[in-house]
Amino acid sequence: MRIVSALTVFVAMALSAVATSAVFSDWNWFVPTVAVIFLTVATGWLARLSDVARNTGLTVLVQFVVGFFAVIAVTLPATTLLGIIPTGSSFTELAGSIAQGFRDVYAAPAPAPSTAGLTVLAAVSFALLTMLVDSLVHDLHLTHIAGALVLATWLIPVFIAASSIQWWHTCAVAVAFILLLLTAHAGTSRGFLWAVTAGALALFLGIGLPLLMPPIVPQANKPAGDDQNVKVINPFLDLRANLTNKSDDVVFSYESTDPLEPPVRLTSVSEFDGKKWAPAAFSFKRGASPDAGLPVGDLGPDIEANTYTSTFAITGLGGNHLPAQYAPIETSGLGDRWIYGRDTLTIVGNNVGVDGLNYSVKYRSVEPTSEQLKKAPAVKEDAFEQYLKLPNDLPSDIREEASKITKDAETDWDKAAKLQAYFRDFEYSLDAPNEASGSVLSQFLKDRRGYCVQFSAAMATMARMEGIPARIGVGFTAGEPNDAGGYDVTMQRSHAWPELYFEGAGWVRFEPTPGGPAGPPPPWSIEGGEAPEPEEPTQEPSEEPAPEEEEAAEPTPTPSEEPAPEEEPKATSAVPFLVGAGVLALILLALVPFVLRTRARSRRLRTPLNANLVWEEIRATEVDCGYAVTPSDTLAKRGRDLAEQYPDHAQDIEALIGALERERYAGTDREALDIDARGLVADVKKDRAGSAFARARATLWPRSLWKKK
Repeated sequence: MRIVSALTVFVAMALSAVATSAVFSDWNWFVPTVAVIFLTVATGWLARLSDVARNTGLTVLVQFVVGFFAVIAVTLPATTLLGIIPTGSSFTELAGSIAQGFRDVYAAPAPAPSTAGLTVLAAVSFALLTMLVDSLVHDLHLTHIAGALVLATWLIPVFIAASSIQWWHTCAVAVAFILLLLTAHAGTSRGFLWAVTAGALALFLGIGLPLLMPPIVPQANKPAGDDQNVKVINPFLDLRANLTNKSDDVVFSYESTDPLEPPVRLTSVSEFDGKKWAPAAFSFKRGASPDAGLPVGDLGPDIEANTYTSTFAITGLGGNHLPAQYAPIETSGLGDRWIYGRDTLTIVGNNVGVDGLNYSVKYRSVEPTSEQLKKAPAVKEDAFEQYLKLPNDLPSDIREEASKITKDAETDWDKAAKLQAYFRDFEYSLDAPNEASGSVLSQFLKDRRGYCVQFSAAMATMARMEGIPARIGVGFTAGEPNDAGGYDVTMQRSHAWPELYFEGAGWVRFEPTPGGPAGPPPPWSIEGGEAPEPEEPTQEPSEEPAPEEEEAAEPTPTPSEEPAPEEEPKATSAVPFLVGAGVLALILLALVPFVLRTRARSRRLRTPLNANLVWEEIRATEVDCGYAVTPSDTLAKRGRDLAEQYPDHAQDIEALIGALERERYAGTDREALDIDARGLVADVKKDRAGSAFARARATLWPRSLWKKK
């Protein structure tokens, strides 16, 4: 029964998704993915009720169209009409989400949170895999290959999240394999035993064999991986999603005696291509653990710096950025899997995440006065080229506004203070784009409303225009005091702020955002050093930062060092690769029947020729061309008809029919034929098909693979 077979494929694919769940830290991706699997299988079952779709191979095409619409409806319903009908934005959002999913794969260590990009990527991947498995089972009757494909999905968690695999993950993929094998041997006890035996072997290979292998002992002072760039996420561009989440869950707590209550920093972003801000390349060396101490730059004369220690307990934060106040000088409790950028002092995990960590950070709080910053000499532009770089196509009104704001400023500090004061007259609002491109910043200046993404990016951009090195710090504001004397931080405290460089003081924090979680500006950013009363947050709670970019922080200068200029990395979009890969996958899928049919023809016409196989190939060719014969015709009559239709092959046909009759009716041994079998088959195909189009269809969609001869 077709419906039983279809349900078997659905259950097998759902179990395959269960096995793959080891790479995720939650199940938010699972329901949309299983829904797409169900719609794909159901579409195939319904389409095969039609003889036309079943016999011509159109089922896969119908499944592809329905699957495409299903992915959009299930994962991107906000872009559709009535929750079903795609719009123009649906296609744009789908391509962007898939590209983001590829970036998210490399952005955070597994098990990773099921971001919007990863959810769409999982749904698309399982839709395509389900189409292929369903076609192999029902159209091509190659169930063993379908089972092998399902087993191949097991490689994903094995290579990406081996430490997260549980016994039930392996059982799920083994049961899926058994179910598919049972569809190939339904109704036979031998087939049942064979399927169960193969599944038991899969269980042994997945569970028993790893238990017999010796454990891998990590070597001390060596982070995992090669001496290459570490991939870390860019939490900057997803801040609005984090700020609008309704969760009040505490993602980490900490204790500190710092009276200034500075923000807790994750990283800094410094690369701006006109569309987005992102971290730059993050270099590291083996053994560069922050537990052994981080480099400390020299300060200018009379600039005050105090040392404080904070203790952290991470209870629900994803990613591999370590929360720490700036500038960290030593950590305790991290170990050798954590590394840092020598100049940015961003601390990241090398294939390890932050969730569940308990550690302490000793940091130096540099506290200059506004008068000291006023006296700071101008920086050497060639040493800070990457922090002054701006794209050439920024809207001119941004530069004009920056010049207007700072026209009476005498020093870099005066410029920075005027920019900060200018933006603090704006309105804080989450009703703004979650981007910081040039066009968005231009509109932001007109609307005079936004949130920390626009405020920090606009001030950093204008500061660079005025010759001040600038980057953006990303992390959280101090948090809410708790009963233990420390602070609790939720995602509503997600924040970004500009950091400007001043000789003698290093990277100095400013605060242009007038509301939300930002709080008052630091004392050194205001004339006289007196900050206004703290402002009450006005935003909604939010959720954990989602991975956005597959990039990482680049070395930045300390007060005593000048960075060597590096070539700016070029952002690469995954969309062209995705489109090309999708087209290639469809072409390969379409060619599967042709390849299988070609192999079958070669096997049947292999020398020495076998009469039964040659006759089977002639009948298969007629079926491919849609030619029907009278079932009651005898072998002798079929031979006479063929000889009349193909007189050039009359002797070969007579020899073929004679050999078949002797083998079938006289019981003689198989004879070695000496006939032009390939020429006969070619003429049969040409004659039975008729037109060139029909011959092409018979070649690419050979119906003999799924239709009885």
